[in-house]
Amino acid sequence: MDPEISQELDDAAVELKLDSKETAFFARELEHIKAQTYDVLFPELKVRQFVPVSHDADPNSEKITYRQWQPFGMAQIVSHWADDVPMVEVTGKEFSTPVIEIAQGYGYSKREIAQSAALGRSLPAMKAQAAAQFIERRIDDIGTYGVPEKDMPGLVNNSNATLLTLPTGTWSTATAEQILADMNYMVSQIVTLTKQTHYPDRMILPTALYMLISQKVAGNQLNDTVLGIFLKTNPFIKQVDTWVKLDTAAADGSGRVICYKYDPNVLQYEIPQEMRQEAPEVRGRGVLVECNARVGGVVVRYPLAICYADNAM
Repeated sequence: MDPEISQELDDAAVELKLDSKETAFFARELEHIKAQTYDVLFPELKVRQFVPVSHDADPNSEKITYRQWQPFGMAQIVSHWADDVPMVEVTGKEFSTPVIEIAQGYGYSKREIAQSAALGRSLPAMKAQAAAQFIERRIDDIGTYGVPEKDMPGLVNNSNATLLTLPTGTWSTATAEQILADMNYMVSQIVTLTKQTHYPDRMILPTALYMLISQKVAGNQLNDTVLGIFLKTNPFIKQVDTWVKLDTAAADGSGRVICYKYDPNVLQYEIPQEMRQEAPEVRGRGVLVECNARVGGVVVRYPLAICYADNAM
């Protein structure tokens, strides 16, 4: 462990006026707990699975800015002695997203520390694990919905995404062929609108729609479903997932389907600082450990490479 952090743990213990045995116990236990919290996994939180994460920004940044350049010009056929060669021009735009800090703390009273030391019993790590879990849940929520009051976008309500109207729309009463046509329509629209610059490779559906396509038999092919045939026949989509947070993601509270290219050049979740734990701080007759993280939302750099479709149920 970093000697400075170890000293901070010892200093906090001394400030609580613990005896030497309790001080050594507290420093050792807190060091162990801080390491242990990073081993906690949160498989039910999915936004990191759906969006490439970037840690490139400085953790102390107040906002993250990227630039987009566009060249203008056209090469021309000229004569051998031409002196009017056409010139190229380049223009640029800047786009920014704010960075916000989220925090959660946990702590132990002097009595808890002294009793655990006297009994040779470990301090409960559940508090630290709970703090880590609540921060990760908040990171997942921000990556999903953004923070509208901070002008910070999320994956499911990003103003840079293209909203489509499906040809059929209502899948609950549609045939397998109509559902397949709608799914392929979302893919083809991205390919067409980007003039074959981007080819989507992922589609995420609300729970009910995913259950429908994974169970609905496609025509006379009794051994296959809409989902199975779609994955076999669409040349671009490699993965179809379901996400409960899409169940009410549309503006009217209905379900939303997302189709996009999973590519950090297209979209990224900016997380300048993953969860970290600060040095322990004495508060009254106890000690508080603050956990914090800094996030910048989901940035969609190429709007036409991601699209939504609503009300398909």
